[in-house]
Amino acid sequence: MILEKKRKIAKVLSLIVILAGIMVITCWIFDISILKSVSPAWVSMKITTAITFILSGITLYFIVRAMEGEFEKAQVVLSITCLKIYLLKNLRVR
Repeated sequence: MILEKKRKIAKVLSLIVILAGIMVITCWIFDISILKSVSPAWVSMKITTAITFILSGITLYFIVRAMEGEFEKAQVVLSITCLKIYLLKNLRVR
């Protein structure tokens, strides 16, 4: 019962991270500067970071799904999202 509760919390947190990334991307598209950063004095979140938030949320969600026994889908999705996160953060466009 406690393990189920932890899994639900992890799923909810993964959805919150995904929604935060989507919100920032939407703010970049519509140029809403007030929602790009937490505080006006802080640096705004870059679009690649927002994409990484979405991918990280998806990764967390499928890690929980793998713990629940759905290995086939999780294995494919985790491989793809981890590769994309790696490429976004380590390969810079020059």
